[in-house]
Amino acid sequence: MSELASSTWEEVVIGGEPINMQLRPASGQYQIAGKYGSKDSPGYVALLTCGEVTYSGRPVNPRSTARAPNGRAAIADWREYGESTGSEITVREADGTIVYNTEIDQGAPFVALSDDGTYLAIAPYDGTTRVIDITTEKLVLLHENRIDERQKPIFVGDSPELHLARNKGDTPEYAISLDDSLIWKSDDFDTHDFIEALSLEAGIDWEDTLQQLFEIYQEDEDMMEAVADKLNEASLANIDSIETLETIIDELEPLYDVTSDDSHKRATAIVLADAQYRLSRMHRRERNKEQTLAALETSIGYATEGLPWYDAKQILADCYRFRARIHKQRGRRQEALTDINRVFDLDSEYDVRLKREADENLREELSS
Repeated sequence: MSELASSTWEEVVIGGEPINMQLRPASGQYQIAGKYGSKDSPGYVALLTCGEVTYSGRPVNPRSTARAPNGRAAIADWREYGESTGSEITVREADGTIVYNTEIDQGAPFVALSDDGTYLAIAPYDGTTRVIDITTEKLVLLHENRIDERQKPIFVGDSPELHLARNKGDTPEYAISLDDSLIWKSDDFDTHDFIEALSLEAGIDWEDTLQQLFEIYQEDEDMMEAVADKLNEASLANIDSIETLETIIDELEPLYDVTSDDSHKRATAIVLADAQYRLSRMHRRERNKEQTLAALETSIGYATEGLPWYDAKQILADCYRFRARIHKQRGRRQEALTDINRVFDLDSEYDVRLKREADENLREELSS
């Protein structure tokens, strides 16, 4: 059993106090109840047999739990969520006796137990899912995740098979044996493999590739995150064609328009900002003054949409310093000073190193 098992919320009496807790599975002889911890108070965990509490404890932050049909329970204490504090995983018998305990450096793991309680799956945010034989305490499988950085595991059958769902999913996308052989896969698994194989860099057919990503994003909600992740990997370096950059912009703008998730919109906006910035540089080389400034203004708009991500800050700083030099060459010293000051403002506001020695020299020159 694991995070993928059914659950329900009920009051569980611990030390005479009723606590509203999540029970997993929703029914059955053996259940595990949990409540997350907070900054002010540790969490709760309780083992129930036929509705009666047989063990209770106060881990710091018990965010993932599992209960096997033989009564064994696994508890992953995430400690401080989002912090690099590692995690503690404990397996207990129905009466609370500890049969296995380990600490890992990685954070926020999901856990699962095989039906006979022999195998424990641990799936943290490190791109792997590992399986431990609780009896021998030996690692029997270290699986490189095929879809997400963290995946939800669940054991199925006596063999057993390990089925894996997406980090935010509720349905397994593929299954493996304990020798790491692929047993079956979903259609989404094949789509994800297709996206992973794509390379967004100079030399590809940008029009065809971006059209395919747009179609996947519109037609398959489960693949939206994978498309956004692929855009985060895009590299426009070494593109030396105005036509190519304009193609990228033309194909990405419809995707930008349909994104509603903030992180997806930022990912798309940053690629568009980068393309417009590079386009402005090419227009400048060809002495197309108006196109240069228009592309810069558009780049600034998209990069602002990408804040507070670092790539967006970097593009904004590049745009402002480039435009400052254009204004200076045209004798517009005040406009140039305003733009170079914006680089310093970004540096200060986000506490990140963006300004360069050349920026300091230019600001000093324009201020004199």
